[in-house]
Amino acid sequence: MSATPRAVLMVQGGVNEGSTIPLPDGMLIIGRFSINDMVVDELGVSRPHAGIRGGANGYWISDLGSRNGTFVNGEQVD
Repeated sequence: MSATPRAVLMVQGGVNEGSTIPLPDGMLIIGRFSINDMVVDELGVSRPHAGIRGGANGYWISDLGSRNGTFVNGEQVD
């Protein structure tokens, strides 16, 4: 039996461009602040920027009130 493929984030730009980051089940907080689950040290990223929630039924991303918005494939999310 093969494992179910997991969702990943693909890094675009910067020193880690082209690498992938597996997404865990549960909530992952992304932002510039050091206590976030995933730290993105860029000026255009808010301290708490976005959250990704995942589980057996899929993954959802939410903007956490960021100043510049959150985009997936060029489309802004709420």
